[in-house]
Amino acid sequence: MVGTGAVRASSLPLPTSNPSTATVSSLLYDPTSHSLALLHSDSSVSLHPDATRLLPPNSLLPPPQALVPPPVSSSAFVSLLDNPHPDASSPPRTIFVSSHPHRGGSQIVFRLLLLKSGKFVRARVVCKQKDLNFDCRLGVLFDRSHGVSLRICGSVNYFAVYSVSCSRVWVFGLRMLKARDGASDGDDNGVKLMRCAVIELCRPVSCMSLSFGLLVLGEENGLRVFNLIGVLKGAAKKAKSDGLKLKGGRRSPNGVRNGFVEGKNDRPLEKQRSVKLKQDCSDGNSYFVTLERRDCKDLESTSKRMFSLKATSIQSLCPKTFIVCDSLGELHLLRLAKSNVASGVINLKLIPHIMKVQHLATFPDTSTGPRSFWIGDGSQSLHMVVESDSEAVLLEDGDNNVNPLHVSVVQAIFTCEKIQGAVAFASNGILILGEGSIGTLSRVSLHRN
Repeated sequence: MVGTGAVRASSLPLPTSNPSTATVSSLLYDPTSHSLALLHSDSSVSLHPDATRLLPPNSLLPPPQALVPPPVSSSAFVSLLDNPHPDASSPPRTIFVSSHPHRGGSQIVFRLLLLKSGKFVRARVVCKQKDLNFDCRLGVLFDRSHGVSLRICGSVNYFAVYSVSCSRVWVFGLRMLKARDGASDGDDNGVKLMRCAVIELCRPVSCMSLSFGLLVLGEENGLRVFNLIGVLKGAAKKAKSDGLKLKGGRRSPNGVRNGFVEGKNDRPLEKQRSVKLKQDCSDGNSYFVTLERRDCKDLESTSKRMFSLKATSIQSLCPKTFIVCDSLGELHLLRLAKSNVASGVINLKLIPHIMKVQHLATFPDTSTGPRSFWIGDGSQSLHMVVESDSEAVLLEDGDNNVNPLHVSVVQAIFTCEKIQGAVAFASNGILILGEGSIGTLSRVSLHRN
């Protein structure tokens, strides 16, 4: 154990009447608004806007403020930021996005709940593309087949949707509705939904992550990284060359600029376009890196191809750095060039550890210094790991050699029941979902001396 410190823990039994007799199967946490989403076994979701109330002396999780009815196929939190500058006066807004099958799965419904004054309320959505239609009773109708499985991941101003049946990934942009879009005085519930890009897949995707302008797809035996900002900027350049006058410099025709939605001084275009690209495109904005097996380092290349390895979890650690857990329980550190993502310099390293990882939890952090994340063996323990080289700079000449990777386990937590899920709510804190009869939520904070 490195260093000394105190551990503070509190246990919160989940109420049996929330939302019915359904048990909690997993959880989501939004670090921007401190909101907590509990996913239930009956495919419903209960929302708790302020998880900071889970601190002692509270001994019971309060009733949910909002309930998303079943069937919820996937969900994610999205932060809305109108101004990309850190000194912006307007704080980010939070939206909870959920997907639902409609008409026997022939359509997809997106429900958008906006966090306003400590409560989640239904957002009024404006979408002007022909395959998107807002129904005030159902939500946003997306005229695409839901199919057998749908997955959503969210970030700042974006969320991505992966359809297994359609073999596509759609990237949507969100921004708060402005007066020019038809919002009236005092109407701060309006949200504009824009389909920004569609990726046609030629290979299955095991998992995905969207963070800091990067979309990472888990493929068989590797990862594919899309520089989403580069894709949208490329579309903006093409639109400009086609004769469209774009005010305010480089801006894409779908309303996204430099990774953020339209600012106050931008005028939206009359016609919105969706960028189309292939999964294996080679336009400089998509890169593939191979996952490496620890027990296959000494095998010949022909033997390595016989093994199939897939990413099961991809989580952001900091800008341009991700932690990846694969189907064998191995951990990988994915790091892109610090100065220029478009350079294509990517480094993927196995993280030394001895357990087969079943649970992975990270807290994305933009500060400098060592980064911490949590790993679990799927039983009754969680371990806090510190990676000391997250700020290492990749060489720009194409050489992927960096300093040796150093990781340390600084804390270990043991629980009295099997761990079903975990999410980090701070760089030194974690929420643990126990596998009891109705579930137990535990909050653990570490305080270093």
